[in-house]
Formats: sequence, structure tokens, C-alpha cells
Amino acid sequence: MGEIYKISTLMKKELKDWSIIDKNNKKYRKDGFLNWLYLRDNEYFGTDLHEMDEMLTHSLVAAMAYALWINRDINPEFFHDSKFWLDYLENHFEKKWRKRKNIPQAFPFLSKNLTHVHIQWIRYNYYLAKMTGKTEYLSEAKRLSKIFAQHIRLNPHVPGNPAIWDHGMPIVGTPSHGPQPLQYARYTVQAAIDLAMEGFDIFAHPGFMEKISLTLSAVIMVDNSGKAFPYRIDGSDLGRESPERFAISPWTLLGRWDPSGRILKISEKVYFLTEANPEKPLNIYIPAGMVFSLDILKMDF
Repeated sequence: MGEIYKISTLMKKELKDWSIIDKNNKKYRKDGFLNWLYLRDNEYFGTDLHEMDEMLTHSLVAAMAYALWINRDINPEFFHDSKFWLDYLENHFEKKWRKRKNIPQAFPFLSKNLTHVHIQWIRYNYYLAKMTGKTEYLSEAKRLSKIFAQHIRLNPHVPGNPAIWDHGMPIVGTPSHGPQPLQYARYTVQAAIDLAMEGFDIFAHPGFMEKISLTLSAVIMVDNSGKAFPYRIDGSDLGRESPERFAISPWTLLGRWDPSGRILKISEKVYFLTEANPEKPLNIYIPAGMVFSLDILKMDF
């Protein structure tokens, strides 16, 4: 929690009232709301207009606020920061977008029909519901979760029928984008794990996370060496995804729901392939996933 608190402190220092309403002219105009600016691609560079990334970013901010909130009795500074971020989320981030969209109260006030964004938005609303006690957030989280449950399919062509899902959201009438690429599926999986550990809705149903886990162990991990991964979750285009990206993704955490131990065994291989000094790892996901999973499986490598 100490590291999360340090990051929280750094993030607060970067917040300013410096919105850009017109991305073509890029004229700064204060609107009364604190925010960060998008510093990625040319189209949105230096603005706060990228709705999808605003959603993804603030799902993470909500997770940070929630972590501080549930640990508020440990340190009064954690409690102080959790209140700061909750106020920021409700009275700056949300109000900014509600004003822009002219949606003063109703839900959703933002939406994006891509699987990883959809599930991250479930997480956002769930955490806000927990911190505020407001039923509106919980109802929205449950509504989005119901759609997500209908969106997930089982693959009948693979033993055990692992989960399969589209990158898009054809379940709500938008175009299919094919099976989700791993670079985006890692955000889908990360949110699913968080929600499962909270015991929320479909993610806590018996067998649900096991099917997600089987997608990794039986379909994605087709190369036993850990040196190559497919581009998409259906196993297609092997080798396009690297072990280096696997190592900075939350896949290993799915080992908690993999009784075969295959996820942890191959994750271990990736670990030694990607860490220059295994005694002092630079990436956290595989070590964290090992601890997270070994506690349940009692496996010895």
C-alpha cells in the first residue's frame, strides 16, 4: 500500500484545470474541472477528449481509490487520499463528462463498445458503488455485467470448452472485430480477476473464471517454451505476441483458477526468458501471479 500511496501523491500533483475543448485549435480553456492531458497519438495529443482512454484511466484511478479506502484504517493518509480521489471522480471527472454529454444524472454517461473497455467500466461502477453506497453505481455495474455475461461464449472445438469473446461488442449490435487480440485481452482479464476476487456477479459464479483460465492454458499457451504467443485469444497468428509483453500483463494471475498448473509452469519459463537478473526482477506480474496462485494451489516448482 505504501507504493500505491506514493503513486497517488505523484498523480495528484499533475492534476490541473487545463482542458482543451477544441482539439483542432488546441486552445486551453479552464472549465472548472481537474484533469490530466492525453500524451499519446497526434490526433488527441495534449487534450482530454479521448473518451476511451479517459474511461480506462479512471477505472484504474477508481481501483487505486478503492485500495486506499479499504485500507483506510491502516494509515490516516490512505483515508485522506481515498476521499480526495472519490471527490475527484465524482465532482471533476464525472461532472466534466456529464456536462459535455448533457447527461446530468442518467447512466451511462460514457460508453465504449469494446470488450476490454466495457469490463473496465463494470469495475469503475462497482468500486464507486462500494465507496459511496449509491445504488445507481451498483445498478449500472450489474447492467453492464449482464451484457458481458451474454457476450462470453464457450469454444466447443477445444476440450473443456474454454471462453471465447469478440474484441467488439456484437451482443449490443455493434460490428464484430473478431477474437480479441492479446494486447487488449490482458485488460479484460485484469478486470475480470479483480471482480472475481470481490465476489461480484457473474465473475463469482462457479466455473466462470475457470473457463477464462482455460482460454489461456489450452488455447493461448500453445507454445510450451513460453517464447511465442498468438495474436488473438483463439490462438491465431502464433508468434506475433512476445514473451516480453506477456511478462508485463496479468495473465499469470489466472493460475489461481488453473488446477493443471500449466499457466504457472509456462509463466515460470517466461520469467526466466525475460528477466536479466531473476533474483531482482524488473516486472511484477509474474512474481505476483505466482504468489497469488500458489497460495491456492499449494504447488511446488
